[in-house]
This record gives sequence, structure tokens and C-alpha cells, in this order.
Amino acid sequence: MNSNSGHSKDSVATNELIDRYCCGIISAEEFATLEAILESDADARVEFRRQMRVHSSLYEVADLVAGSNEEFGPLPPPVRRRSQSAINRSGKHWAAISIITVLTIIVGLSMFWSRQQREKGSLAEKQKPVITVPSSSAEKPLVATKPEEQVLDSPEQPSYALPSNPNPSGKSVAVLQSLANVVWGASSKAYRSGDSIESGPIKIDAGVVEIVLLSGASVIIEGPATLDLKTPFKGVLHSGKVRVHVPPQARGFVIETSKAQYVDLGTEFAVEVKGNGDQELHVFDGEVEVRPNTENSSARLIKSGAGLSINTESLWEPIKSDPNRFTNSKLVSQMVAQSAADTYDRWKLSREFVRSHPALIVHFEFELDADRPQTLVNLQDEKTHGAIIGCRWTEGRWAGKKALEFKRPNDRVRLDIPGKYDSLTMTTWMRLDGFDRSFNSVMLTDEFEEGDVHWQIRSDGTIDLGVQPKDTNRLLFLTKQVMLHYNDLGRWFHLATVIDRPRNQVTHYLDGIPVYHEKLSTGNDSTREPVIEPFKLRIGKAELGNWSPPPNRNYKSDQVRNLNGRIDEFSIYGTALSDAEIQTLFQLGKQ
Repeated sequence: MNSNSGHSKDSVATNELIDRYCCGIISAEEFATLEAILESDADARVEFRRQMRVHSSLYEVADLVAGSNEEFGPLPPPVRRRSQSAINRSGKHWAAISIITVLTIIVGLSMFWSRQQREKGSLAEKQKPVITVPSSSAEKPLVATKPEEQVLDSPEQPSYALPSNPNPSGKSVAVLQSLANVVWGASSKAYRSGDSIESGPIKIDAGVVEIVLLSGASVIIEGPATLDLKTPFKGVLHSGKVRVHVPPQARGFVIETSKAQYVDLGTEFAVEVKGNGDQELHVFDGEVEVRPNTENSSARLIKSGAGLSINTESLWEPIKSDPNRFTNSKLVSQMVAQSAADTYDRWKLSREFVRSHPALIVHFEFELDADRPQTLVNLQDEKTHGAIIGCRWTEGRWAGKKALEFKRPNDRVRLDIPGKYDSLTMTTWMRLDGFDRSFNSVMLTDEFEEGDVHWQIRSDGTIDLGVQPKDTNRLLFLTKQVMLHYNDLGRWFHLATVIDRPRNQVTHYLDGIPVYHEKLSTGNDSTREPVIEPFKLRIGKAELGNWSPPPNRNYKSDQVRNLNGRIDEFSIYGTALSDAEIQTLFQLGKQ
């Protein structure tokens, strides 16, 4: 363990003393000399500390090798005090002993490293998280005794599923950016803001839709209109108006009609196909090449400020472009904002209707109380306000509407709702921002004792309700199909669940539509005896957007349950609402 230190005293002699000290063969006189050098020489102290760190590390490695491989025993401890003759003999061979020791450690390290890598690879295979695409069998919920209560030291890693890819074949060609006052055509899918759009026709009878194709081109469609999307670089306009903005990445984008192909070579243009079949091209910025469909017509280049019209007799005439005849992005944004404001006003007018229901127990509108920013006001009962912990106030369904954002592990709203009920209905307006949690908690009671309910969304997009009856296993009501997919991330949706004990039924609703029915007595498990002792439902102490396992229960710690998303309305009714009532609540609050 020689050093290249440049301290003032004899470095070789000092290092010799340090080596003998590390090997445990230093004499009392030599130790006194080493002490004197270290007291007077700062460089020598630095070198001493460095060599001691190396020496200590080697012993730790040797102990690790010895403890992990039976071929190696522990190294003997340093000798503190030996006879002079032994010291002399050891002094002659200390270098050889050091070399042998280091070689032994190196060989042991190699064998230990190899063994650890083999074991680590084997363990990784055993512990690799399972991410599976949901199937009908995987989605069928199971019932077991306290399935949420799992041993913390289980050797298995958590298994979880994710929603399937909504566009597995790469058929998506565009994304719906925004829409205002839209009436969808009878044969067209009713898209929502943020939805992926596959190739095919988009038909609107009224309103405005703005889409962004995967090429980067954006198209504003004014109803009534029918636009058939073919690829990210091409659409066929059958009727109506489109305004197209094409960035450099999408140069060459084509709008085709029955008369021609309009090929973008610049930035912005518009095309109209009128009811009588006449067509017009307006070029606002850049250039557009017009390629008539007739064989005897040649291509034309139309530049900024100009346009072209063609009538039913296929006669082409130059015109002046008029940008005011076509809706632009700024106007679309204004229309969207106005539509949202109108909807918000209608929702506010409907609040008295919602609150007038005689069985309404809890109604959180998530409106910020400036005097009590950490209080979530229950408009039905001032004694059962919620306590906000960690959550951030943010924007809800509309501009001006407040919501709470749940992101971090401790974000939650603490509740304490007294009472016992034969039936319960829970409703909420919420949005998900990710499927990265094992469970996205909506509302869970602290405990899971008789009558308690747990309401959440699983990582695979299925809706999950757990109910604990009296003196028996829990009941689990899990939608048989994945209800929420990646396309639903970031959008607001209405979720409702009805537990109707007198009618022996549980129903899940998504956006006002019933998507799941199951007998309360079976818990969606064919092996369960369809007989359950009568019990009351209750909430008690509970949490919105999170759940902390009780400290006295041994729940598995890796099941993350805090919500990744937002909530801007939540209600509990002490009765079973009907399909019509759930649909009404959805219609009153939809965007």
C-alpha cells in the first residue's frame, strides 16, 4: 500500500510504518514514531486516512466474500500485540502475506460477483412485474377473505394490468382539438375533445370542429359538412367548409373533392363544397397547386390572396380569396369559451334542483371558500365538511369552476359521514391523468368492516366497488369490461355507483349510461352462496382521492391508491337513484 504522497518527512519510511500498523505487526516504538509523524505532518495524516479507508474497505469486502461463499473463511483479525521474534519473522514476510491476501480477496470477489449476478438474474425473472392486457378471464373479479389484507413480506412483486391500446393497428390519423355547438350527423361517431380519430368520415350537421392531423396539419370543419379522413396527409371533402393550416412538417397536405385535388405548398387555405356542387378554393398564405380530376385539364398554381371557383359544368374562374368567410382558430377558441361559460351558467342554475333531493347526504361542489381554503364545504350539512390535505386548488370542467387536484401520495380529503343506510348512491365528476396507480381512489372508508364501501378505478381502467357484509367475505363488483382507456385521460367524465340492498343489485354508470349490473348477494362470484345476512351500509371516517391502511392491519404496502387526477363535484345519496335520475345528473353537468 505504497503512496505517492509528497509530505515533507521520509514518505517511504512513513508508508512502511502505516503498512505495518494496518497489518497489525507494528511495535510499540514504531507506533510511537508513527504517532509523532502524524502529529507534526498534515500530509502524512491525509495519507494515513486514505490508507486506512482502503484497508477498512478491503476487510469489508473480505467479510462479504466469507459470509456469501463457503469456500472462503473469515480473515484473521489484526494482531495487536506479538513477541519480538514473531515480529521479526513477520517483518520478513509481510509483503508476501499482503499480496496473498489481496489475491485471495480478488478471486473471492470474482466468484462472489459471478454468483450474485446469476442469483440476481434468477430473482429478477421471478420478481418481474406482470403487465398484461386485460382479457375476459383476467377482468373477472374474484372474491376472497379480506383480499386487500396481504402480508407485507410477500416475496411476490405486485401484478397489475393496464388498459389495452385503443389504436393497436396505428389507425389513428388525427386528434380532436376542440369543438363548439356541434350537432353530430346521424352516421358519424360523436367525438369528444381530445379523442383520437381514425380514418373515416366526420359528419356534423351544425357547429364547428377543429382537428389536428398526425402530420401536423390542422383543419377547421364548419357544419353542415362531411370530411372523410384518409391519411394524416389527406382528406376528402364531400360537403361544407374546411379551413386548413399547414406547417412545414405537413407540406403537401391534400384536400380532395369530386372536382380536384388541392395540394398545399404554403401555409393556409380553405375549400368549400356547396350544396349545388359548386366549389371554391381560397389561398390566404403561401401557394396551393390545383390538380383537376379531368384528363384534359392541367394543374394550376394559386398564390396568396387569390382563389379559384368551379361550377357544375367544370368551368374554372379566378376569384379573390376571402378569409372572413371561414372560421379561424381564434374564433373557434372564442366559441369554445362561450359555450363553456353557457354550460357553467346552466349548471349553476341546476344546483337547487340537485340539492332538493330529499335523500342527498353529501354535496361537494368544490367551490373555494377564501376564508377556509383547507375546508371542502358540504352544502347539505355544515357539520360534515371535508378537511383538505395537500391537494391543490385548480380549474375544473369549465373556466371559473374550481376543482381539487390529487397528485402526491398524501393528497386527500378527510371525511366523517355518520349514519347507516339500506341503499347508497355515489356520484362524481372527475378526470384521470394516468393509470400509474394500482388503484385510483375515488372514495374509501378508513376501515373495511361491516357495511363499509370502497370505490375506486383500477390501473386497467375497470370500475371497482368493494362492500363488506356482515360476518362473511367481502363483495367485489368490478366491471367485466375496461371502461376507461388512454383516450379518456385528461377528460372530465361522470361516474356513479348505486348500491340497492332492498333490490339486491349494484349498478355502475359512466357518463349517465349503466355499464354494469350485478346481484348484491353474489358479489360477482359464481361460487358464492346467494344468501347474505341483512346489513346496513355506512361511510363514517373516509377519504376522497386516497386511502391510508389502518395502522393495526397488515395491508400490503405496494398497492398505491392515491388518485392521479382531479375531482370537481361529489355527492352521496342515502337511497338508490334510478337510471333516469343518473342520466339527468349527467346532462346537467356535462361539458
